[in-house]
Amino acid sequence: MAIGDVAPVETVPDCYYVDTGMYDTPNYGAVYIDDTERPAMIDTGIGTDRDLLLDALDEIGIAREELELLLPTHVHLDHAGGAGCLATACPNAAVLVHERGPAISSTPSGCGRARGRR
Repeated sequence: MAIGDVAPVETVPDCYYVDTGMYDTPNYGAVYIDDTERPAMIDTGIGTDRDLLLDALDEIGIAREELELLLPTHVHLDHAGGAGCLATACPNAAVLVHERGPAISSTPSGCGRARGRR
């Protein structure tokens, strides 16, 4: 695969993965898109790949207004960094994260608090 390529996940119907090419490195980073009754993007990349992910939605046939869920698996940059950009571009998509996610991602000291440190 090359950066930006969209491929079906062979064992999961209606699920695709996108090579996000994190830091311009092919096969380094992926986002999954489910083209199901409630279209969803699993993980959101680092943010710099926003256009690549929006192009992937177009290629799969999901209109930006139809995307319902943005699902970062956790709040590391490569999994949740693009959530804000994609939420703006996909106005009907809800961003669902673990209850600790917003506190961790909104303050520099958040990661330590999430692990029970101060």
